[in-house]
Amino acid sequence: MITHERLIAEAADEVRVTRGADAGHVARIVLAELALHLEIPQRRLLQRALPAADRDAAYATVPRSTGGAAELVREVGRHLELQPERARHLTRRVLSAIADSDPDLVAALRPHLSPDIDDLFAAP
Repeated sequence: MITHERLIAEAADEVRVTRGADAGHVARIVLAELALHLEIPQRRLLQRALPAADRDAAYATVPRSTGGAAELVREVGRHLELQPERARHLTRRVLSAIADSDPDLVAALRPHLSPDIDDLFAAP
């Protein structure tokens, strides 16, 4: 089961912020960018699996992004004003927490993601 506390802890540990609003914002940015790489049915699946505090991050009605891991990481970095390597590491921390917490969810999402995004679910 994915917990809000686990997502925040992973984000807080990486960006060295206090566990709270800042870390929550970081985790939601990663979740929002992941959602943009999914079709609507998979976005809904992700939303249902997330804790209530994070569900709105996976809500998007815009067309799916066709980019891969580089685009996802670039957008996380842009939103959080991080260098690419730090953005990639942060993204992996949050997504690997999801993979550890709910491997069935990740297995259901993987076929719908660019193959190179799969690497981001592995722990750094």
